[in-house]
Amino acid sequence: MRFKLLLINRILFTLLSLSLSSNLFAIVIDNNAEQNPSSIKNSDGSITQLQDDGSTLTKNSDGSQIIKNTDGSSIQQKSDGSQVIKNPSGPTIQNYTNGTQIIQNQDGSSVTTYPDGRKVILQSDGTSVLNNSDGSQLVNNPDGSTTRILPNGTKITK
Repeated sequence: MRFKLLLINRILFTLLSLSLSSNLFAIVIDNNAEQNPSSIKNSDGSITQLQDDGSTLTKNSDGSQIIKNTDGSSIQQKSDGSQVIKNPSGPTIQNYTNGTQIIQNQDGSSVTTYPDGRKVILQSDGTSVLNNSDGSQLVNNPDGSTTRILPNGTKITK
């Protein structure tokens, strides 16, 4: 507990020094030190809270918020209800309120899934695949050729 208080005091002193020199934010001390030992009010009106695990939670005036974890990952909850999850060593996942989900991989490929069951796969080589909810597929290749695969397995290439 003593180490935690010393660490918090050091952080607050550093922030106060920055605040005095740059006037970018103000420090707000919460009376409930166990749950929220310190908060920073940023110049844009947002409030950033340091969590016990070292992560930060920033709440914006529009209702959106973002959690930044110590491993570099983050979760952003937007004011419209959509969500963005970022992982520094993995994909970025976007979830929209209409049920659409986009997964973007580090190699440039992505998968978009729609509420009606359609799925669009963009591969890093430029190939795109549309999987329709009726079981058919449309494949667009980087060379400009297309292949349509019907639900019965018939392939039509152009």
